[in-house]
Amino acid sequence: MKEEADAHRIQEMEDRRRIQHLLAMTNPTGQEVTYFKKTVPERIAVRPPTAAGKSTIAATAATTTTTTAPQRVLRTAFLPSEKTDSLLLVVESLRAQLEEQRALSRQQIATLLEDRHVMEEENRIRYANTDAERARLADQMKQREDQLHTVTRDYLTLKHQSQQIQRRMKEDNEALLKQNRDLSAAVQR
Repeated sequence: MKEEADAHRIQEMEDRRRIQHLLAMTNPTGQEVTYFKKTVPERIAVRPPTAAGKSTIAATAATTTTTTAPQRVLRTAFLPSEKTDSLLLVVESLRAQLEEQRALSRQQIATLLEDRHVMEEENRIRYANTDAERARLADQMKQREDQLHTVTRDYLTLKHQSQQIQRRMKEDNEALLKQNRDLSAAVQR
């Protein structure tokens, strides 16, 4: 939309230039205007008419000087190009578009940096939570290992004690059986 407005503005400037040119052609004045295109004259000097009745114009290096002849007015105008106004509008339009793009880019970069900071903060919180969970689970595992070690030690101790008791009971049982056999043999004799 803005590009269309710029294009219309440029077209309007070109139309005004054409209208002024056409008006200048229909209403000639007694003035003479010299236009220099694409080159900048460093100095223009107008000398009074010579003996032959012609004026001479010399271009040298310094400043622009204009003199008036008694019969007519001589003016010098510098025009870098016929489309200077339209080109200036194009340049202004492009500068405005460039500034808009820069502003948009800055805004996008700021948004991306903000998103990055938010993500970094979320990752830091997630890492802290994960680290806390890992520490809690490590403590819980250590407690379970300690409990397992204690239970296993108690189990092995009780098993050893029960094996000793069973061995003693077996020895006592064998001793009682031997004593019973000895007594039975002594009674039978």
